[in-house]
Amino acid sequence: MTDQTTQADVKAHLAWMHVADREGRAAVIPGRGHSLAQIEAAAEPLLGPGPYEVHETFLQYTPRVMWCERIDGFGCDSNGDWHGHWSAVKQNPFHPDANAQTIVFQAEPSNEPTNEQSGEQSDD
Repeated sequence: MTDQTTQADVKAHLAWMHVADREGRAAVIPGRGHSLAQIEAAAEPLLGPGPYEVHETFLQYTPRVMWCERIDGFGCDSNGDWHGHWSAVKQNPFHPDANAQTIVFQAEPSNEPTNEQSGEQSDD
């Protein structure tokens, strides 16, 4: 990404993703190395307000797939119907940013109790 890239240049696509044992709606932003402001501007219209969980990876989109089980060995609920799929690919050593994608999930709420939930008094 160049220094001249503005927030308006960063467009996100909504997808259903499974990444690192995390499943759900995600914003897929082309490229990597985006600033937090660019990620928030691209993801918020699709996912709502943050906080976000961000993964940078290499993916390829196949717009027309019928038997996705042949791609990943598992398939999905649309297996047998025409649909699109994102698939993990290796980084290209000759074109390091080719297929680079930033995946943004809505962050999971923390299971750690706050001071108010645990009954502790603050030092204020």
